[in-house]
Amino acid sequence: MSSTTMLYVQPQGHGWGPVNTMVRLAARLLEADLMVVPDTPLGQAAKLRLLLPRIRGRGTLLVVAAVPEHLNAVLCVPGLRHRFGTVAGWVIDCWWTDRVPVAVTRGRLYDRLLVTEKGVVPHWQQASGLPVTWLPLGTDALAAWRRRVVKDDSGPRGADPVGVPADGPWDGGRPVDLQRMGRQAPAWDDDVALARCAADHGLVMGARPPFGATAAASYRNVLDSYRRAKVVLAFTNLVSPAEYTHPTREYVTSRWLDALAGGALVAGRRPREEGSDELLWEGATVDLPVDDLEAGMAQLALRLADWSPREALALQVEALRRLDWRLRLRVLATELGLECPALARSEHHLAAARQEAERELAAADREMERKVIAALERSERELIAVLQKAEPELDAELGSGPEPEGERKLAAARQGAGPELAATQSEAEPEPDAEPEGEQ
Repeated sequence: MSSTTMLYVQPQGHGWGPVNTMVRLAARLLEADLMVVPDTPLGQAAKLRLLLPRIRGRGTLLVVAAVPEHLNAVLCVPGLRHRFGTVAGWVIDCWWTDRVPVAVTRGRLYDRLLVTEKGVVPHWQQASGLPVTWLPLGTDALAAWRRRVVKDDSGPRGADPVGVPADGPWDGGRPVDLQRMGRQAPAWDDDVALARCAADHGLVMGARPPFGATAAASYRNVLDSYRRAKVVLAFTNLVSPAEYTHPTREYVTSRWLDALAGGALVAGRRPREEGSDELLWEGATVDLPVDDLEAGMAQLALRLADWSPREALALQVEALRRLDWRLRLRVLATELGLECPALARSEHHLAAARQEAERELAAADREMERKVIAALERSERELIAVLQKAEPELDAELGSGPEPEGERKLAAARQGAGPELAATQSEAEPEPDAEPEGEQ
């Protein structure tokens, strides 16, 4: 049995695929025993047990709470009151600050908390009286990099080195210009109108990824759609509200990070809460008019007119640098004082992938520079050839062209004056100077 235990309350619905996948990756890399329990509300008697203290042991318990109420599920862990020296909770949908549960407001079972949104750290600190750390969402950028090209499907379909099923075939191309994903602003929410407008601007609109038999299968379909698209369409919850989104707080969700790791630019309206600039760098997103589909699609068509695979590569490089889950898990391990050899090995793979991606990007930049120089040289040669071809014709035109106006009038005047002008010119000529005396 490991000294580290993870507890995860399995939320209902297909939208939790990214978090479900992260939890299993974290359990493997942190070398933790993973407990997954159903989302069942606690009764009043169970909630009273949350108020009882615990005797500290040596182990570490991490509760991953999809929503704040899931922190109460800590009671599901056997030996809770004597096994663990540290109990921490990581809250994913932490912006529901009005739903901080009794387990941390009045209970004495947790030692520290982690939240995915920077702006709510003070709220959780005040409500719980515990140390609270900002630990944002991430994405498996390493897996996305390794899956970027599947040349064929002739080999076995086992697990890749990071545990993500390899699927194919796919040649690395991006046949889809614009991929819709999730909630959209009302003007962008009609699939038929969206596809028609895209076609009018010469863009290919991708179909919604299909639901799979399980949340994991649905999530794989989503990831596949990212790696085939140049642009993913997504709008912040403040302009695309739903019953399950916060009405006043906006936040970065997994679709932004997963799309970038897949090499797709995200267009729409990005969240701008505190901390978002550390996740969504300049050039990662494009803001579109929220209420004007036609103008927004024209903007996208212009943006994609000179798109090249280098753009997708640059996005993946940056995702490897700042978004990978291993970066988050290292912060978590440090916070909890965990030694994780498996995480260290995986971090080595991440560093190697980042270096590989950076080399490919540098090579792409050199190739682009070579093409630009070659194009300039070709244009220069073509211009020289045109000038050389035109030079004889220009010389001939200059040599046989009409005389200037002044010279033509002078010549006509001379012809009209005749001998008189010639005599006048002769009289005006001076006499030769006399030879000096003494030299005659």
